[in-house]
Amino acid sequence: MRTVKTLLVEREPALSELRRSLRSTAAGSGCCSVVEGPAGIGKTSLLRAAAEEAAALDLTVLEGRATELDSGVPLASLRAALGSLSHQAVSGPESAGNPLRLVDRLGDLIDRSAARRPLLIVLDDTHWADELSALVMRVLIPAVDSSPVMWLLARRPAFARGHAQDTADWLLREGALRLSLEPLSEQGVRTLCRRVLDAEPDASLLALAARTGGNPFLLDELLGTLLDTGQVTVEDGVATLTGDRLGDTFLSAVHHRLRDLSDEARQVLDAAAVLGKPFTVHEVSRLVGRSVPTVVRAVNEAIGAAILVAGQDVLRFRHDLVREALYHRLPGPVRHALHREAACVVRAEGATPTEVLEHVIRSAPPAAPPPRSDRGVPVPRADPDAPRHAPGPRAGGAAGGTAGRSTALAERAGAVPVPARPGAPAGLDADSGVDRLLGLAVALSAVGGTARPPAHPACPSAAGPRGAPANAGLLATHAHALLGSGDVVNADAVAASAVEAGVLTGDHAAVAVAAVARSTAARVTGNLTAALDHAASAVEASERTGEHPPARLPRLWRAAAHAAVDDFAAAERELARVTGDADPEGTWWPQPLWHRERADLRYAQGRLDDAAAEAETGFLACERLGVAPLGLPLLALSARIAVRRDDLAPARGYLRRADDLVGPGLTAHPEDLPFAKAVLRASLGQPAAALAAVAPVVERLPARVLLLTREPAAGPWLIRLALAADVPHVAGAVADALRGLAERNPDAASLRAAADQARALRVGDLKLFQQAVAGFRRASRPLALAAALVDLGTAELASGRRGGAVAALEEAARHYAECGAKRDLAAVQKVLRRLGAPRRCAAEPGGGDLGWSSLTQSELRVARLVAQGLTNREVAAKLHLSPHTVDSHLRHSFVKLGITSRVDLTRLVIAHDDGPGAAPSPPGAADSLTRQAEQHF
Repeated sequence: MRTVKTLLVEREPALSELRRSLRSTAAGSGCCSVVEGPAGIGKTSLLRAAAEEAAALDLTVLEGRATELDSGVPLASLRAALGSLSHQAVSGPESAGNPLRLVDRLGDLIDRSAARRPLLIVLDDTHWADELSALVMRVLIPAVDSSPVMWLLARRPAFARGHAQDTADWLLREGALRLSLEPLSEQGVRTLCRRVLDAEPDASLLALAARTGGNPFLLDELLGTLLDTGQVTVEDGVATLTGDRLGDTFLSAVHHRLRDLSDEARQVLDAAAVLGKPFTVHEVSRLVGRSVPTVVRAVNEAIGAAILVAGQDVLRFRHDLVREALYHRLPGPVRHALHREAACVVRAEGATPTEVLEHVIRSAPPAAPPPRSDRGVPVPRADPDAPRHAPGPRAGGAAGGTAGRSTALAERAGAVPVPARPGAPAGLDADSGVDRLLGLAVALSAVGGTARPPAHPACPSAAGPRGAPANAGLLATHAHALLGSGDVVNADAVAASAVEAGVLTGDHAAVAVAAVARSTAARVTGNLTAALDHAASAVEASERTGEHPPARLPRLWRAAAHAAVDDFAAAERELARVTGDADPEGTWWPQPLWHRERADLRYAQGRLDDAAAEAETGFLACERLGVAPLGLPLLALSARIAVRRDDLAPARGYLRRADDLVGPGLTAHPEDLPFAKAVLRASLGQPAAALAAVAPVVERLPARVLLLTREPAAGPWLIRLALAADVPHVAGAVADALRGLAERNPDAASLRAAADQARALRVGDLKLFQQAVAGFRRASRPLALAAALVDLGTAELASGRRGGAVAALEEAARHYAECGAKRDLAAVQKVLRRLGAPRRCAAEPGGGDLGWSSLTQSELRVARLVAQGLTNREVAAKLHLSPHTVDSHLRHSFVKLGITSRVDLTRLVIAHDDGPGAAPSPPGAADSLTRQAEQHF
């Protein structure tokens, strides 16, 4: 049987906070707490549990819930909560028609009640509270410190402002405790399933449950429906899902939930499911062929049923799983017809060409039957009709849906008809902004698939047809599709044709997109000068579009090219031009790519904690945007960083998550995951297994050298691995690839250093090791420098030069310590101890699991700035980080220090920095900083 406690999964931290507040109230100190979260997240269950705790502490509990009808009835919301107290307040003649007197009267009654017995006042759905109730709360709640009264409010986040929402925001600024409820984690979903089903859910059931997005109410409703319809069987304590499709399981739950809606409302929801993205009333009105007033009534009905959510200008589904269920209930021909109409509708409403193109692609069934393998078995293909975030070929994989969508785009991008007349809904306009066109191009190249890229259109001539600009755009898009499929040579050729076509016709957007493709192809093949030139051309072309925002997007590729030639300062400047508005409305993809470039740059600079924070933030952005496959390189980098930090369990977790995202035929990122897996296996003392994992990367050398251009030190590492596994031909292949790279890019100090180190490892030349050390020192790559120093120290020792060996190893240890590479540091220190060298490396921050000493250098920098009263954005500006990265550092610091607030952090910083041996602070500085923090936060 489901109870309140059954549904309180992962709410113990919030409930613990409320328990502390309740005990404080019972002891005589008042307070206010605001519980926030979307519908179904568990606010009501948490409030009920708090009320039970209050009753156990002998508090008087007054409970109420605001409703949508309260807004027009003065004091209606508080009447529901205060009960007899509100009736006494309004019954006095002095309160009639005098709101301020009413407030005084209510305050007096509440104080009297609390004087007899501590009081808990609970108001659920505060966002619907009426204006007078909001006024009363604004006046009375800040005065609770002097009396044992606890106010407990719950609200949903809302785009539209109102008196109730403004009051809650003001209370939070004045010091009310904010308790934000987040969706359940994977473990939380499993726990809730176990509690509701009274059995351990199997993988199939968990995969379906995960698609509720961790919403407890929706998950509970799903599980209840499965139980009621007999679609879960329990044997030997394991619950198994008996249905094999979404339509056999949750579809019935959605149908049950929508059963009371009118036909008009259901028709609107079907149309909205086809539109997919946040949509407008006008778009739905045109798609269903009904008047706006009729659609407005249906939309309001759906909002009232908690199916849709209204923003400022658009509407969206509250839970995307409901939209997917509705989408899949539509027969295929109906979906195709609606998509065909939707292409015309969204184009007329000013949608981006990418959105138009997606509807065009889905408006017809697959053009050809699925390909068959050599044995005649059909090869699975992505479903082009799958909605955004549709389930992928793997259970529970939102990534599969995204990959399938991008694969479908790749299959048909070249086949999309060019407009034969003005106003035709297909193709890309000549004035398409580079941000829109590039969005589709990146979706194609960043998420590969089994699709066979289509034959590209012929390159138009100067006197080409009227639709030639669109042809240039399609050529550019097709070039990215080829990149995604791994055909770099043809991708560059098609991109060159696109540049030529775009220049001839003045299509600057197409030129920018094609130049980006050429820059990527040049980095993949190791021509870094060309990569820089093409990236510069992309930036120049995008600036000529006359639209400022698109001008920043190709800078991501320019930053990557600068980093490849060790020009980190130029890369920083380019990324700084992108930050701030990298994810404007309609341009979803730059945000995760921006974090990826920043993470790679921080790693190259030896700032492992910053790189880890950027990678973590970037992957969260990918998940939030529903483009998880774009986060595969970030997961791979996170795994490698975890290994260097000697955190092998998290490293395994990152790689398992990455494996879950890789669906059949996904070909993007062929270097990242194999290399990360090899690093983990090598750390476990398995060189042969590590070499087997990275074999696909080595086999592509020297045609594809992207790993070596992104991380030059990977080459010498691969050679050490091959020599340890006694596979000399692999070492030779890597060394040859590095030598060719260095010859083609003489200005890249790190590539020359890697080539010298590779040759030295094979022939044992001490001078070459020294040259490698000097080269990495010039390149300012401390991790690569430290590895080269270890090799130099080993060579010095083999030559009988113990002093030189110790000096090289001690410098390597210093670099590893500064970077936070604990595993590498421990290995070097072990050698130094064997050599009898005194330990000279002082303990660095990050040396422990908890406490002040466990903080990394970056976490310390953030903590000290936060203690000065700076906001996350202000700290980010000072440290040249993203606000999300600052937030990540803060969250990790809070966990390590066992605190929950910035005020607590400020006190700890002051106590530590003013401790023994610290420089004395000016008189009153600690008190001043604490007051500043308390006022600011």
